[in-house]
Amino acid sequence: MKKKYLFSLAILLSGSSLFLTSCSEDDQDISRSVVDYTSNSKVYVLNQGSWGGGNSSLTSYDIDSKTTNEDEFLSVNGRNLGELAQDMGLYGSKLWITVSGENTLEIVNAATCVSVKQLSLPQPRHIAFDGGYAYVTLYTGYMARIDTATFEVTTVATGLNPEGIAVSNHKIYVANSGGHHSPVYEKTISIFNVSTLSLIETKEVIVNPSKFQKVDDNTLMLQSIGNYGDVAGGMQTINTQTDEITLVNGFSVGNYAVKDAHTIFYYASEYDANWQPIPSAVSLYDLTLNQKMSSNITADTITFKNPYALAVSPYNGSVCLADAIGYGVDGEAFLISNSGVKEASFPVGLYPCAIAFIGKQ
Repeated sequence: MKKKYLFSLAILLSGSSLFLTSCSEDDQDISRSVVDYTSNSKVYVLNQGSWGGGNSSLTSYDIDSKTTNEDEFLSVNGRNLGELAQDMGLYGSKLWITVSGENTLEIVNAATCVSVKQLSLPQPRHIAFDGGYAYVTLYTGYMARIDTATFEVTTVATGLNPEGIAVSNHKIYVANSGGHHSPVYEKTISIFNVSTLSLIETKEVIVNPSKFQKVDDNTLMLQSIGNYGDVAGGMQTINTQTDEITLVNGFSVGNYAVKDAHTIFYYASEYDANWQPIPSAVSLYDLTLNQKMSSNITADTITFKNPYALAVSPYNGSVCLADAIGYGVDGEAFLISNSGVKEASFPVGLYPCAIAFIGKQ
């Protein structure tokens, strides 16, 4: 089974800003605020697709009608997303999707899935939002800041092949993976001032950092993958007031999602001698006690063959886990309540890589 972290060929990035087409009236309608809903209306699962296949897709599951559209983006817009979708995030009323192999950032209406804008960005990877801006890592060694109302773009150099990105305490944190430099991966994060985009400092972390998540207003969690060989990955927390970095009990995970300020869900990605995924459970980890709590997030018996994406709803704490199942086959997603009850399962596409919950109005 190939790893989730698939990389397209390097593209040279010239200049510090990118040319964009003029904004339409609908572009100006992008909300700068986040609405506080109390329940889920829809779940989107972004599917990466296969290398060279041009078959990324966006699956939707409607909570009330219990219906699935295995590629809502295609059915609504009459075209597919393209090659190697990577990440997505909800901001205001729009869903932002990075499609690395197409060098595009796709922006859709979260309620209707209608594409309202497509921006050209070289190898976009991960995305974060703050204060009316989207922040996107570009695998070419840059970060892009995009005004969500005008789509004006500013780019800033980071470290080698940046992946994860987060904003906390008026600072932007970028994980420099060095993924194109195997087996000598990068092991730094770059910290920028959110107002000036100037570099504050670069700090060393575990080799091949990949993903940030916010634990609380002053804490980020960082996942590092290691070198896929003799150097193990691991989890670290970052105090965003002091930028002190702390190791989380020296354990490595395949993916994780923050449940609350004290707890995370996580799973390990393991393979047998023939590179077939070994079924695994999703576990709970107590950050306060620094120890594993349990080995299953649901009272129901669910076997995950190859868990690939994991997310917690910001509205009611329910969990969605997407299982890639195996090489070259479509996956399956499970929706589980915050009390551990399996609420639904539905088919998804090839290599599901990101999940977004849409709130109910």
